[in-house]
Amino acid sequence: MSEKGNPQLYPDGDYKQPDQAPPGYTQGPPAPGYGPPPPGYPQPGGYGYPAAPPPGYGYGAAPPIQVVSRDAAAHVLVPQTTGPPPTDYSTQAWIACLCCFWPTGLLAIMKANESRNARARGDMVGAQMASDSARTFVRISWAAGILSIIASVVFIGVYVGIVLPSIMNNHYD
Repeated sequence: MSEKGNPQLYPDGDYKQPDQAPPGYTQGPPAPGYGPPPPGYPQPGGYGYPAAPPPGYGYGAAPPIQVVSRDAAAHVLVPQTTGPPPTDYSTQAWIACLCCFWPTGLLAIMKANESRNARARGDMVGAQMASDSARTFVRISWAAGILSIIASVVFIGVYVGIVLPSIMNNHYD
């Protein structure tokens, strides 16, 4: 079905002109009916875009921005921390999750990861806030774990010391 000058569908699914070079590969005179480009524009040159637009093209310089606010609370300055980067409490969070109280330990792990990611982004204030939250959740996990151990020891002590002997005495009477 390929006649001279008609497009032909090739196996790769692309249409090609059989006996013509693809457009844009050769530098030659402009096509019939077209003259050279107007002054101020670069000559066409294959692929890509010109390095810079011609002078006077575009919007010009951006006007200066003036911020006007009547609300004093809208201007909040957050100081950047200086000194060593904040601790992310990852190890303590994992220990708290595995050994103490897993629900708040899991939250501590999430906050520790958030602190590490904020520190990697360079957001030291966000890293410090997430670090403080991770430390709080670690401490809550430790407290809950210690309280649950104390409650378990008291429960077992009461059971072995009071309930079990009364059951055994009633059984043998």
